[in-house]
Amino acid sequence: MSLPSSLKRRIISLSQSDTDHKDVRPEEEYDRQKRILKTRYQALSGLEKCLVLSLTAAVILVVIQFFWIAALQYEVALLKEEVHTQQTRLTQLEQASQKHNNLLYSTYESMEDLNKKWHDLHFRVLENTWKLGN
Repeated sequence: MSLPSSLKRRIISLSQSDTDHKDVRPEEEYDRQKRILKTRYQALSGLEKCLVLSLTAAVILVVIQFFWIAALQYEVALLKEEVHTQQTRLTQLEQASQKHNNLLYSTYESMEDLNKKWHDLHFRVLENTWKLGN
């Protein structure tokens, strides 16, 4: 696996290298630092290697958790937006429902009024018919 030259230069610039030679190629300096790290790791005892690996695993776990939390926060933001949209729709539906209920009530009252007038008219017709019949 090979790293791009620009990334190697960046790693070298961030490291505390004891060579300040401008004529050293970045690939050579990168390989030199890589060899130094390998020899230092191989020189560690078993417990020290275990601690290094545990620390590395803990750092990787923290990075993974960071990205997982960021993804969950993004999902929460999307869900909040969806909830707001649903609440707006629900409010609009409740208003429409209230308007229809008012219209139905008004129609019911009008029908009751017409029904009452019809019965009054029917009673008068019967009353007049009875008066004419006598």
